[in-house]
Amino acid sequence: MEKGQKEARIGLGSEEDIVRRINTDDIFKNSLRECMITLGFNPKGEITTYKDNVKTDIFIKINGEIGASVKSSTGTSFHHLDRRRLEDWRDLLSMPNDIFEIIKEAILRVARNSRDKFILEADRPKIKEFFAKHLKSIINEVFTKGEESLRLLMINDKRIRKIYIFRMDDVLNFCMRMLIIT
Repeated sequence: MEKGQKEARIGLGSEEDIVRRINTDDIFKNSLRECMITLGFNPKGEITTYKDNVKTDIFIKINGEIGASVKSSTGTSFHHLDRRRLEDWRDLLSMPNDIFEIIKEAILRVARNSRDKFILEADRPKIKEFFAKHLKSIINEVFTKGEESLRLLMINDKRIRKIYIFRMDDVLNFCMRMLIIT
């Protein structure tokens, strides 16, 4: 099994489990309804859901559709939100060639020797300035990929059988505040 396949399979299974439980388990559905009310949504009528193959993993149908991104963990590893190539990010952010080359070399350097520094000291100010300038775009892209209906982040901690649900706007704002502080 290739690296990442097990995690992807766990994630897909988790999405399918959540969809099934929302559609068939009244206790789960009522808990979700209460959570949605706490988060400021107004779920009226029947709650149903379906899975999709975009950044929005599932759509919850209540007064229209609310998209949710589902992230799952079976251990302490929670290591990805985005699996795009550096070239995709270069195009998306209009990344200057010198920044692209520094990051590309850093990736290759660490791939050859994981103990090497990722970004060399001499390049850090330039890289930091670039990322600081594009921070909001990066955070929004990583979490929502520009999908307007993606309004929830669900984290399924399979170890303790708990699902945490957050408003996506709160997640984005929290990340921005934390990254600006550090």
